[in-house]
Amino acid sequence: MTAPWAAAAALPSLGAPPADPLGWPVDPPHVGVGDHTAEDRERFERIVRGHVAYVANMRGRLPDLRYALLDLNAGCGGYVASKQPRDPATGRALRQWGTTPRALRVLERSGVPFRLGAIEHDPRLAALLRTRLSEPEKPGGAPAVDVLVGRHEDLAAAWVREHMRGKVRGLIVHDPNAELSRDTLGQLAALPETHYVDFLLHFNGAIVKWHGTKRHTTVEEALALCGKRFAYVGPLIGNWQWAWLLLSNGEKLSTSGGLVRADRPAGRQRLTILAHTRDELKAARRAAQKGLFDDE
Repeated sequence: MTAPWAAAAALPSLGAPPADPLGWPVDPPHVGVGDHTAEDRERFERIVRGHVAYVANMRGRLPDLRYALLDLNAGCGGYVASKQPRDPATGRALRQWGTTPRALRVLERSGVPFRLGAIEHDPRLAALLRTRLSEPEKPGGAPAVDVLVGRHEDLAAAWVREHMRGKVRGLIVHDPNAELSRDTLGQLAALPETHYVDFLLHFNGAIVKWHGTKRHTTVEEALALCGKRFAYVGPLIGNWQWAWLLLSNGEKLSTSGGLVRADRPAGRQRLTILAHTRDELKAARRAAQKGLFDDE
């Protein structure tokens, strides 16, 4: 039987976006770029590095343990953002590596046996991702990634059932431009293969609170959908309040990348800010103060 992602890989190319002299795409479609994108990507890599190191330590008592990571929103792997800061030496826009090559770099340097999957719905960007992963100067060694072309709603569960069963720990990364997918998260969390696999979500607090034209997935819903016992919350970045959320059944994971447990004071504060507008927080404080005075 042909794997569903193998069939999806045959989707026709629609043509590539504009590129710089070295072939890197310039302002590719479906790729969100902001003032803090580079910082977010560096933070992502630190989180993955800490998570892989945690699993590597487990291999001391579980030597057959393997690692699997699935990137649900892989994109093109690397790009040039024309409006971003430029290299002072060359005057050229700086190139940014995406999440999949960064994860590959961490995994190849870890010494842990691994499998890496990357889903991209746009065939043009998937082709560019394959190119980035094959370049000798990419951040990593030989390509060891399944590049799946299609929707993660259609492809993710089959990949998880195939590669995350048995003695496997790992991550499912969901880094959309805006909206988290309730359908995909709920579908994957229900699979028995994800009991020992963690979720790493890139959550946009601003779009939920201020810019929604429909009911977006709240941070509380995102935590509940993944069905994990513990949540770790990263710093809130920029006016859009982007934050990495690591959801796990493990209570002593690495806090690389500035993560803190959500049941600690700093974590609770971050979740509160993600969930509520400034006006809502002010109203809650006024109500609490009024209650104190009423009780006197």
